[in-house]
Amino acid sequence: MPNFLLATKKREPKYWRDGKLNNPDLPVVGVSWQDAVDYASWAGKRLPTEAEWERAARGGQNLLFPWGNKYEAGYANLDGAKDGFKYTSSFGRMFDDRSRFGIYDMYGNVKEWILDWYDPDYYDVSPLANPKGSDSGKYKVIRGLSWKENCNIDSYSAIKLFITARFYITPNSRQNNIGFRCAMDVE
Repeated sequence: MPNFLLATKKREPKYWRDGKLNNPDLPVVGVSWQDAVDYASWAGKRLPTEAEWERAARGGQNLLFPWGNKYEAGYANLDGAKDGFKYTSSFGRMFDDRSRFGIYDMYGNVKEWILDWYDPDYYDVSPLANPKGSDSGKYKVIRGLSWKENCNIDSYSAIKLFITARFYITPNSRQNNIGFRCAMDVE
């Protein structure tokens, strides 16, 4: 990210100078959807579609969590300091929070911007194979959970715990628990 900021003269992420939330070992947070798109493009990549993100998180299987079908407390960076990290954790520190494809931090740590516009009814009309998301809208999709979630399985809606949970937010939001990951097409 520092090279990107120098090369493009873009503004710093909102929490860039907060060492608890941004340092070279932590995921970048405090970026808008457009900031994430701009970085991905600069890096020769893009944001994943919602369908790509979910496939990666579920490891190509019909799983409720990246590691299987049973919620396991402590597998992902959730609930603040209860898991050993009060804020974000460095990549791969939550060893159990990885998909069958070996992709880390799909469930916890930070929520992630997705390429798609949010449409609550999109999956009722979308193609079954590799849907690309709605063409427009007011909100962008974010996926995953973050270090700020209260995931007490007894009091939290179980559906919000599943990897299939969808969230949406205005694309100009810059929050301390939302980041992004890049995707790219392969030949």
